[in-house]
Amino acid sequence: MQALIGQRLSADINLVAQILIIIGLWVGFYFARRKHIPRHQAVQTTMVLANTVFILLVMGTSFYSYIIAGGTTTGVIASLMMVHGFLGLLAELTGIYLILRMSTKVIPAGLRVRNFKLVMRSLLGLWTVIVLLGFGIYYYRYLAPKTVTVSPITLLAHSVDDIQIHSDEMAQSIDRGNLTTAKRHAEHLVNLIEGKTGADYGDVDGNGDVEDPGDGTGALVYLDRVHNDVGKSGGDAAKANALIDQMRVDMTHIISDAKAVVQASQVVRHPAVRRSFWPGRPPQR
Repeated sequence: MQALIGQRLSADINLVAQILIIIGLWVGFYFARRKHIPRHQAVQTTMVLANTVFILLVMGTSFYSYIIAGGTTTGVIASLMMVHGFLGLLAELTGIYLILRMSTKVIPAGLRVRNFKLVMRSLLGLWTVIVLLGFGIYYYRYLAPKTVTVSPITLLAHSVDDIQIHSDEMAQSIDRGNLTTAKRHAEHLVNLIEGKTGADYGDVDGNGDVEDPGDGTGALVYLDRVHNDVGKSGGDAAKANALIDQMRVDMTHIISDAKAVVQASQVVRHPAVRRSFWPGRPPQR
């Protein structure tokens, strides 16, 4: 079925089918409680056989492609699928056994359970648990938010873009003689570069509020992560490390310039904050 209509659509159809099957099984149980045995047998037999079809067409193929062929045996989805698969197979075989036990004489006398009502009730409870496990598989595979891994170099690039923006805004505020705004952007720069673990992170301009336009990690932290990745990747690590070291020096200079603006008693121009320190990027005017 997955090959014909796709994995997600077949999973949707199977989810609806399993809901209907478990409802049908509980309806069959109701018939048994009301002593409507022929109806009970007809409903339970239909539900078990219908489930066999979905095991063969959807659940079995999904288990094979994800666990066996895909080689995935760890993680929430794989764990749920393996437990669901084992219990589901046990429940299906038990259901088929009960159908043969109640409707035919093919089961040898020595293998015919006497307290079949207990087996039926236990199977109904097990089947309910299996359906709930199926809901869990569906959620984690199709509905749960996916974790997106972003490389340190990408995060560093985004952080550097933010630093460039606030460097320009601080310089422009200095040009206009607006010391209050310049100090505010100076705080942004310090917090963007150092992050929450930095010694100078916080209310740099002393206005009572801590402002950080970044994510709180800090460009220096991202720079260290890139440095670690360079050490693992091999290649021309010497040039990469030299570039990283230069960026670290430039960031340190910007922190010093930003702190000087905050501490200034007189507004002065700081040309250094207008300099772009991202390699290969021309200075922004």
